[in-house]
Amino acid sequence: MKELRSFKTTMEAHFAAGRLEAQGITCEVRENSTGEGGGPRTAIWILRDSDLPAAIGVLDRKPENALKPWSCPGCKQPNDALFDACWSCGATRA
Repeated sequence: MKELRSFKTTMEAHFAAGRLEAQGITCEVRENSTGEGGGPRTAIWILRDSDLPAAIGVLDRKPENALKPWSCPGCKQPNDALFDACWSCGATRA
């Protein structure tokens, strides 16, 4: 088991973990690990050491279906590209 990368937010870590798992790379998201300076962080750990080079490659590539941020058609709130539904009102992306 090896630590692959840490992230500023839990959401970013889970998104990255999903990309890895879609490629057959088994991983684990660990929240509140102690980072440099003693502050909390969220990290992805690769369960099979042999998957480390492939995992690095997956995360270093930009997702092929990268979307742009969007505004909710219902409440007009801005939403991150990763969301298919509005974080504020639940309306789906147009």
